Amino acid sequence: MADVVLPSGQRSVAQWFNTAAFNRVSSQQLASNVITLSSAFSGVRAPDVNNWDLSAIKNTRIKERWNVQFATQFINALNHPQFTAPITTPTSTAFGQLTGSYNWQRIVEFGMKVAF
Repeated sequence: MADVVLPSGQRSVAQWFNTAAFNRVSSQQLASNVITLSSAFSGVRAPDVNNWDLSAIKNTRIKERWNVQFATQFINALNHPQFTAPITTPTSTAFGQLTGSYNWQRIVEFGMKVAF
């Protein structure tokens, strides 16, 4: 079981876990195998979410009772891809690969508030 999870430095989109630890011969697979990988293989489930959100706020006093607040928010500021879980069907040609990603692009929002 320990040889299934690859160290983080060896993981890639093309091989998320050690596929050599599994029997991949289709004729030896169970016909109605509906059991998924157990929670003991938590290192093969899906990559962690790699998302950085940043914001910058500037408060400025115009007059004694007037304040202006400028705000900028960056959602997924570094524009990292968010990958889906790897393919866990041993007979698939994409077994152990990260084949999909969430479509979560960088979003920048600007705002201004005037208080009097």
